[in-house]
Amino acid sequence: MRCLESHMFDPQFDDKVRRWHAACDDRLSTTITTPAEPTLTTTYDFNACNRLYQSCVSADHETTDCSYKYLPTSAVSYTSCACQPRIYSLFSECQYNGNVSCKRTTAAESNIWGYSFCSYFWSGSVSSKFEILANC
Repeated sequence: MRCLESHMFDPQFDDKVRRWHAACDDRLSTTITTPAEPTLTTTYDFNACNRLYQSCVSADHETTDCSYKYLPTSAVSYTSCACQPRIYSLFSECQYNGNVSCKRTTAAESNIWGYSFCSYFWSGSVSSKFEILANC
């Protein structure tokens, strides 16, 4: 099934085509042929996409933990917790690499979770960003 950008199901598909021809060819007045197999220019990497999916799960788990620990009492502490580089890395893999590699869609850094409030995305001092969040 080339629609998955993978050869994963080719043997099952080929077997179904063979069985159809074995059952039906003698009953037809014309010869039926299957189209030539297309050449895949890219393939879907199921292992890589599973790894990227796990990054999504881990990122969600990490930010949920931060929420339970710090919200609603301290937005500054929540931001400090949720904006750790490890969590950004997980979200980047999930929302950027996952979109490009697995969903085959475009991605932008500005769409990664935390872009609007995590300090590593902003120019300027870290303390001023926390002051802004503290006033929210």
